[in-house]
Amino acid sequence: MRTLRTVTLLLAVMALALGSTVAAAGTDDQGVEPIAAVTGTLGVQRVPGGTFDVADGVFQYRDYALIGPIDSMSDPRLMGELSSDWNWDVHALGDQPKPAWGMMTIAGADGTWEGSFTGIQRADFEPVGIRAFLFGTGPYEGLCATLDITATGLGGSHTWVVDGVVHPAPMAG
Repeated sequence: MRTLRTVTLLLAVMALALGSTVAAAGTDDQGVEPIAAVTGTLGVQRVPGGTFDVADGVFQYRDYALIGPIDSMSDPRLMGELSSDWNWDVHALGDQPKPAWGMMTIAGADGTWEGSFTGIQRADFEPVGIRAFLFGTGPYEGLCATLDITATGLGGSHTWVVDGVVHPAPMAG
């Protein structure tokens, strides 16, 4: 069993390192795939809130909430409602990458995925590419969803594209 877990985790790490997703054969005791490729779309909209400040020529946006339903997801364990709190910095001089980070939750009928994300927008009017690491609770305990999300906007309503993998969560040790 330990060998299978090691091989499974190695496949997940290789998939992330190579920028693609891999599905491994085998199921757990409940017949659920421990590693599964994930694709889908998220419908999001900005809700009131957040703060704005300027420090040392950097426009600082903090705790901007975006919420919405999961429009489609190839893995039904990730269906539900998305909520996220975004932070990002914009340099007044322009032409510099804009880092983004925050927290994200997907609340589904059977369980919840919670974690953080980081990303970057390389230039104005381009999508923000983020990577989220969401850890499962309830029946998804012990699983991690590593999602690459192309966020096409942070205001109004938008559809984001998801590509990733569900895999066993790394063991602390």
